Amino acid sequence: MKALNRNFLWQDAAAAIRGAIVAGELKADERTSEAQLAEQLGVSRAPIRDAVHVLTYEGLLEQRNGATHVVGYSDDDIRRLYRLRACLEGFAIRQILGRLSPDAVAELRGYVRAMRQAAEAGDEAGCIGADLSFHSALCRAADDRWLLGVWETLASTVEVTLSFTGIFESPSLEVLVKSHERVLDLILRGDAAAVAQIEQQFETDANLLVELLAARRADAAAAATA
Repeated sequence: MKALNRNFLWQDAAAAIRGAIVAGELKADERTSEAQLAEQLGVSRAPIRDAVHVLTYEGLLEQRNGATHVVGYSDDDIRRLYRLRACLEGFAIRQILGRLSPDAVAELRGYVRAMRQAAEAGDEAGCIGADLSFHSALCRAADDRWLLGVWETLASTVEVTLSFTGIFESPSLEVLVKSHERVLDLILRGDAAAVAQIEQQFETDANLLVELLAARRADAAAAATA
């Protein structure tokens, strides 16, 4: 992990640790501590304490026998994460079919358009941001705070996974963008097939992410030993 800028917040610490777990720098069952993480990141223990609390809640760390252990991030974790997303967002779609407000329609259309524009410009960060904003808006439109709360708990891990794997650099990018356009089109038509469409896309995404994550971790390990 790289040292953080001194103008850090606990969110920065959480993002750095989360990224290290996804990248495989912090491995499953590895024991760590606030003091160790603070030293590695070059910060005080205060933001690390908050970061550890959040990452424990997210399921990436756990407290066991008075110590902090890395839960890790496996291929199975990715598939479970995306199956859960399919359940959450499938439920959201069922709730909003035929009931979307004009403002919600405009918001969803705007994010799909932004995703398309970012993809065409080669703006990976912009594409990821628009993607996550679309799915967040989808859950928010369902007007169910429990649903949205669970989705937001997953969002940070999804974001770092997308960023680290470079999925928006892959040849599948056009397919990913078109899948969002297709889901939105089905939703706006009030077609329940939107649920099957998003479930299928999440299964495809999970399989692709597993492949990309393995490749990126291998590249990182090779670079570290070079």
